Amino acid sequence: MRLKLSLIIFSLSLFNSCCNEDPIETARFELADEEISIIPYEQGELLSFTHSNGYTFDIAVEESNVRWEKLHDFCEWFCCPPTYISVQTKTAKLVSTYPKLIFEITIEGNSYLHSDYKGFNITLNNKHQATILYNDEYNFETDSASNIFFYESMVISGKNYQNVVEKHFDSHYYISDTTLLLPKSVYYNKLSGLLMLKMSNDETFSLIN
Repeated sequence: MRLKLSLIIFSLSLFNSCCNEDPIETARFELADEEISIIPYEQGELLSFTHSNGYTFDIAVEESNVRWEKLHDFCEWFCCPPTYISVQTKTAKLVSTYPKLIFEITIEGNSYLHSDYKGFNITLNNKHQATILYNDEYNFETDSASNIFFYESMVISGKNYQNVVEKHFDSHYYISDTTLLLPKSVYYNKLSGLLMLKMSNDETFSLIN
């Protein structure tokens, strides 16, 4: 079996090495300006947050960039010339030292290919993910089945924010151990970005600037 697998890999490598033609881009998915602005952060920015017990801390924007990525499919092993698609992506990485929070917020130009709606992802500490949907007018979509809720206005840390979306983390539903303290949901708007993180015990981390 191992010999057979080695022969297959060798054959694929041999075929690929025989192709001297340049790769061909077959599709390009670019983000609209309105999509780029959904993640409103600049690298080096410092955000002040407060815990519901009164502890104040900073979250630093360690990364915020727009870049192009090449995505390949299985055909790259057999096609000559090889093909790929180009996808524009914006990513922001927000980090605090204590409490240890790492938010990665990503939006891709081809996100609509994976669902009926466009969307962007918020990942917390590399394990908890929330996907927030938006429509062709770049307004947030409510979806009770996906636990996405929209508020025309909401007061957070004494400040009134407009057009706020709340999205529950998926992990809040598939981990049944109620003794664990888990992130429950995020609150977000396009003007300020991340507004609040709510935990499973209803403690909150809220933006104050």
